[in-house]
Amino acid sequence: MQARHWRGVAAFAAVTTLLAAFAGGAQARTDGGSGATAAASYKVGIVYSRTGLLAAYGAEYIQGLRYGLAYATKGTMKVNGRPIRVIDVSPGMVRTDEFALTRFGGDADKAAAVYEGVAEPLVADDIADIVTFAVTRPHHVNIDRLVIRPLAQAAQHKVHRVT
Repeated sequence: MQARHWRGVAAFAAVTTLLAAFAGGAQARTDGGSGATAAASYKVGIVYSRTGLLAAYGAEYIQGLRYGLAYATKGTMKVNGRPIRVIDVSPGMVRTDEFALTRFGGDADKAAAVYEGVAEPLVADDIADIVTFAVTRPHHVNIDRLVIRPLAQAAQHKVHRVT
């Protein structure tokens, strides 16, 4: 049961990563009339958990992606002469019913307790907006890492709850 549970969580994380990567590769807008395009480089966004039981896996995902890209490009970090940029997106508390339910094996009470008393946790649209922002910056703007948390979350382990 537990192995199946973690395979589901890992599959969810992998799909999220792939969607972020496709969002990064699909953009091609111009840089405010300068003639340069944002597509001058491939931008790959990876969204992963820095908290809870998956924190160690999150660190492995980002390193694995970076090492895999380095290996696949023979250390050049370029494809067809275009550089690859990796954007590390690390969200804090994001209220998504699917993830919380998966994380707690379908236990709706445990899933709801995570966000209990948190005035405004982030939602999936907040993260989608941040990823879109990151991958659509002009070519001369390089975003390496984004850590996004709701106001109520000072750190992974520090959450202000209203009772």
